[in-house]
Amino acid sequence: MTLGPESNEFHESTQERSISKTNNRKAGSTSFRKKASSKILSGNQLEIIFRDRYFCVVNKPAGVPAQTQGKDQDILSLVSTATNIAKQKMHLVNRLDQPVGGLMIIAFSGGIHAAFENLRRNNGLAKIYLAVTSDVPQSQSGSLHNYLLRDGRLNKSSVVPEKTADSRSASLKWKKLDQTVGTDGKELALLAIKLETGRHHQIRVQLAAAGWPIWGDRKYGDNQNNIKRNIALLSYLLYFIHPVSGEKLELKLKPPEIYPFEIFSQTAWQALIDFDI
Repeated sequence: MTLGPESNEFHESTQERSISKTNNRKAGSTSFRKKASSKILSGNQLEIIFRDRYFCVVNKPAGVPAQTQGKDQDILSLVSTATNIAKQKMHLVNRLDQPVGGLMIIAFSGGIHAAFENLRRNNGLAKIYLAVTSDVPQSQSGSLHNYLLRDGRLNKSSVVPEKTADSRSASLKWKKLDQTVGTDGKELALLAIKLETGRHHQIRVQLAAAGWPIWGDRKYGDNQNNIKRNIALLSYLLYFIHPVSGEKLELKLKPPEIYPFEIFSQTAWQALIDFDI
């Protein structure tokens, strides 16, 4: 197995991110803190939340593509510049749509990428997203099960009947953390979401089909005038087993200080503790 090199060159950020390392999450955890690396490139500050010789976890800025063809800048380009590791050696463990921000895992070798894929297949990798929705679910929690069909020409997916040709099953769990009124007087909800499958635009299309489109997501039915064209969906928390050491890692972001996330009560974020991952 070829392993990616570990660089000692870090650009320290004034902000820190909390990382919990546990042997049994239900029994509690001990915390340690690492300074996050950061580098400002083309107006985007890249935060490296965790890094060792095998992989890194970064906070992808909303609006930056995960991967592009040619010379266009993507998250791999930003990570390569910040770490001095060749872009060609990097592999995306999880992908985020261009308008979505948050945590992404970047493997530094094909072997580590394969190890993460094995973890995913054996439920060793959990991902929690936060979404602000236009319109509010009536119940406090639930699950969504649909069949999705992808239209590559339009770069869009839709909910279709079960036996539709080329459709794929999609499942997620959700919990309502809070609800409030936005600046336009409309009710908004803050949801925590756990993906059980990974389909094209899955969270966006399933929430829209349920009647709760993500704030700012005009592609899937929200008519909110969103100048920045980013949507209120965030890859917020990752919980996984280190593919080499076997340690259990829980990495998460601080509550975003941007609209519309910032209008929800601080106690709403504590409700994530009870969300079963």
